Amino acid sequence: MAAQTGSLNRSARRKLIKQASGGDARAYLALAGDYFDLVVEYLHLCHLDREEVLQKSASVFRDGWRRLAFIRRVSEWDSFLAGALMQTPVKSSRLGSDRRKAKGLSALDGPAKFALAAADLENWDFSSIALALRCSNKEVRRLRHGARLHLLGLETKEMTAREQRCLREVSADFDDQKPLRQRTQLHKKFSRCPVSKDFRARWLDYRCHLIEMRQQVRLDGEIKREFFETLGQDLHPDDMLRAPFFLRVRKIISLRPADPRALLSPAGPGQFHRV
Repeated sequence: MAAQTGSLNRSARRKLIKQASGGDARAYLALAGDYFDLVVEYLHLCHLDREEVLQKSASVFRDGWRRLAFIRRVSEWDSFLAGALMQTPVKSSRLGSDRRKAKGLSALDGPAKFALAAADLENWDFSSIALALRCSNKEVRRLRHGARLHLLGLETKEMTAREQRCLREVSADFDDQKPLRQRTQLHKKFSRCPVSKDFRARWLDYRCHLIEMRQQVRLDGEIKREFFETLGQDLHPDDMLRAPFFLRVRKIISLRPADPRALLSPAGPGQFHRV
């Protein structure tokens, strides 16, 4: 069973989740395939080599298959995936060709690393990232700005309040799709502040590095095909867990998304049942 990778909309992903939760392995492989590049890119940021990336990816997707009974919304699946990836320890032995940039990326904490992979490498919007991380758009903006400062090696302690405000506005300009006229006005303002002008130029250069890295770490079609054929052989309905009845009822009537920590909790007596 081969999965097709691509960029499905949320409605298509929701349909696949519903089908997969009923034991449809083909639907699950299609869902996993749509997230495969994101998973590979995040694990690369943790300095895993190719074999380790494939092993960890398979482990994450097998675990997702087992826990589908606890997932109804796309945001819940995204939260599960983010939580599983953020548990990956960073290896210090693999730094790549650019030691400084590799160190900077690996030193980001889990949420900042996930936000970077989702936004800069997979073009997720702020709302999707916020739902996956169970935080506000404002917090995602803070994570993004802090990551940029860290990756460029900028310290704001010695900067004036005006300079720090300008840097935040530059970050917001990268993240928002403002009208052309408003963007032109902001660029004129940035050009009068040397710190923000330098910050903008350096981040544009760093984004080129990220795009180049993305092309280098993505796996080719043959490797993907073999990965999903092997994964498909590991997906058995009998392995799927099922929540106790009262939790399923509460989940159906609740408007609140599931806590991603619950989706990652280990199976144990009284917590889950086999389907």
